[in-house]
Amino acid sequence: MKIKYIFIVSLCSLLVFACKENTYDGFETKGSVYFQGNTTDWNMLDSVITYSFVGRAQIKDTIWLQVNLLGDASPIDRKFKIVEDHLTSNAIVGRHYEALNDEYIIKANEMKTSVPIVIHRTEELEKQSVMLSLVLQPTSDLDLGFSNRLRMSIILSDFLVEPIWWNTPYDPYVGTMWEGMFAYKAADYYGPYSRRKHELCVQELGQDFPESIITLLNDDYWVAAMAYMSEYFSDNYPIMDEYGNAIEPW
Repeated sequence: MKIKYIFIVSLCSLLVFACKENTYDGFETKGSVYFQGNTTDWNMLDSVITYSFVGRAQIKDTIWLQVNLLGDASPIDRKFKIVEDHLTSNAIVGRHYEALNDEYIIKANEMKTSVPIVIHRTEELEKQSVMLSLVLQPTSDLDLGFSNRLRMSIILSDFLVEPIWWNTPYDPYVGTMWEGMFAYKAADYYGPYSRRKHELCVQELGQDFPESIITLLNDDYWVAAMAYMSEYFSDNYPIMDEYGNAIEPW
């Protein structure tokens, strides 16, 4: 009986040890934070936001950056930091954007938060863009999460800029057996990018393209808006772009 008892105790000890070994430390410790660049698709690692004041009346605006928590929600507020990377930024604080807070908060029982970045319209943005590079930093409350989601760059201008997703393939099946088979880009639907095409879309629709190709291709408003623009280019054919090519309806 004694041997049987010792065997049972030893077995229980091994099970407890195994459970501890298999527990993911990131969910046992104080937690960590990372940027969620694309808020409509977690798998997209967008780390650059392009913003143009073209077609907007305001002289300043707010860009909201989503920061997610990796780990368990906490019953108390927790602080994290965002700082400028002055090695890669050329945006000037107080001129192109307002100073960042010393710290930001993920509230109690929350798994994410939105950080406001207030940007300003200036004359030089009509001729050249500027970039604000932001980096997450750890605090005593929160560590850093995924290494490829710790940086976010914002490119500001007051002229039209080609969306980063226009000619960049988006793969909805990345990480699966269908990866690479069904990737697509905006150019596959709406033809080659041109500033003239972009200008007319902003002029007719009263706003710039959305930040995400998913929104452009799936949102009901944008599906209807782009169908309208195709009809516009058809009704007014030919409209020439800056390269001397006719803008084709789609």
